[in-house]
Amino acid sequence: MKTLFFLLTFISPFFLCSEEVHIACSSPIEITRQDVISVYEDFSYVEQLLVGLAIQKGDEKWEAKIKSSLDELSTIEKSENPDVDLWFEKNYAFHLAIVEGCNSSSLIELRNELYLKLKQFTAECKSFSEMQFKTAKDPLIFNNEEHVAISKAIFVRDEIKAKELVHAHILGHCDEMLELLHL
Repeated sequence: MKTLFFLLTFISPFFLCSEEVHIACSSPIEITRQDVISVYEDFSYVEQLLVGLAIQKGDEKWEAKIKSSLDELSTIEKSENPDVDLWFEKNYAFHLAIVEGCNSSSLIELRNELYLKLKQFTAECKSFSEMQFKTAKDPLIFNNEEHVAISKAIFVRDEIKAKELVHAHILGHCDEMLELLHL
């Protein structure tokens, strides 16, 4: 919880302006290996918390939204020529859908702030990641399999399994990001 408190005190002022304005109004920051690891771990922690709450509180409408967003994302992840920007949009929509059943706007806002930090890392290596995205089919298929497994655990209300899968899914991308950022 101490990490979460520190994160709130550090991140909240950081996102007072919109992402586009923030990028334009600030000098580039140096990203360290520990910064990346910390944000991925904190995002994983918050995402697991919200998935657990969503499993406890979510209804049929929430489940339908997950299914719909998974279907849209799966179409892209299984595509022969996936569009990177559309994938980022649909991946975000899927991950938001799985947590929205928690019914806590303040926790979702915290989660979104952490997501924006992850997105900042992605922006640092966007051209390289786009090239990798367009040439590597198997990672998207694997990513899709993870999304399907997470959804299945949610639909049967297996909170422990869903949290384990979410944790592995998020932290599995941390090593990729460290490599892309040469950290």
